[in-house]
Amino acid sequence: MQIVLDNLNFLSAERRVIEAALETGGTIIEAAKLTGLTRHAVKRRMIKHGIRYESAHSSHLPAPLFEADDKGFAHFYAADLRAPLAHFKVRAIKTATMLYYQAVLNGTPGTYDRDQFSELARVYPKVARTLDDWKADRLHPFAEVRDAVHAAAGIKEDT
Repeated sequence: MQIVLDNLNFLSAERRVIEAALETGGTIIEAAKLTGLTRHAVKRRMIKHGIRYESAHSSHLPAPLFEADDKGFAHFYAADLRAPLAHFKVRAIKTATMLYYQAVLNGTPGTYDRDQFSELARVYPKVARTLDDWKADRLHPFAEVRDAVHAAAGIKEDT
């Protein structure tokens, strides 16, 4: 298979190779085989280049919406270019004077203000509700996690 490049920019070439592998292979796993990368490496490059891809094998199953557990935490999985797949749980807490978020990343707790939480949304634009959803490419925008934790905390609008 040959790929025609518009220019010699490496990032453009990398994006085009991933897009072509997805088109040819039909799934992320097949694209990984074609490129000699792991499927996680293909997913990281998809995130890096903002490549949207709906697998023919996963499109028949609607992805479930996020729901908070009995303590108000929404659980999800995400990965970025710097780290492997991670398990998160996050909840919103609104006081009389501020809104903040409690999060646990792979068992390590942390507290985020609104700007830091927005940064999480930028770093992890697509997330999955379960590990099986991640493997099947049933991904959601991070905003759905935010909406779920806001609803669980009784927050009516994005304040």
